[in-house]
Amino acid sequence: MKGKIPDLLLNPERFFSAEIEEPESFRMPLLILFIGGVAGAILGYITTGPFVKLYADPGIGMFTTISGIAGGFVSFFISWIVIAAILFLISMAFRGSGTFKRTLEFIGFGMLPQVLGAIISIIIAPSYFSRIVVSPIRSLTDIQVVLQAQNQVLKSPAYIEYQHIAAVLGIIFLLWSANIWIFGLKHSRNISLKHAVITVLVPVVIFAGISLYFAFFGMPFGGVA
Repeated sequence: MKGKIPDLLLNPERFFSAEIEEPESFRMPLLILFIGGVAGAILGYITTGPFVKLYADPGIGMFTTISGIAGGFVSFFISWIVIAAILFLISMAFRGSGTFKRTLEFIGFGMLPQVLGAIISIIIAPSYFSRIVVSPIRSLTDIQVVLQAQNQVLKSPAYIEYQHIAAVLGIIFLLWSANIWIFGLKHSRNISLKHAVITVLVPVVIFAGISLYFAFFGMPFGGVA
């Protein structure tokens, strides 16, 4: 890897100008994603905590915990592949000529701000989730009772406040990643900077708008980064 991590974060044009001269390698992108996956798993453990407390049955609680951890870990890798595929397909409209493998590699580099966002979420999330008080469900046969119990978490002030903060932080780190992806796509797909900006910003802006809407006006959902 010729490029330097500070350049990746602060001067991605310089980073990818150097990196494009190197053979394709997933060693560093996979390391970034693995760290992100670990951070996501920890965050998943924290954010599922209140829901685990809802269930008196330890088996269901354990399943919920494992699901949160596993989901948090794999979400980074799924996002990586989906983002790379979307940007690769959109860039075809501008006659991009680079390979999907190179695009996947460079998009992986651009996931680094998402990792930083997840780490920050790990730091701030416990102060919110520790304030959520729930009453355990003794019976899971009544769906209405289960839904009402889950709403104890979803409608609690601490949970809603965390969702708002998480959404804003998520958008900030997403835009940071988008800036990196623009230059990564420019070099990996051999397209102009203008076309790279259009390719990246169109889906990013749409996703950001949807995320903010659901965080502030719709059904709350978890996660930063």
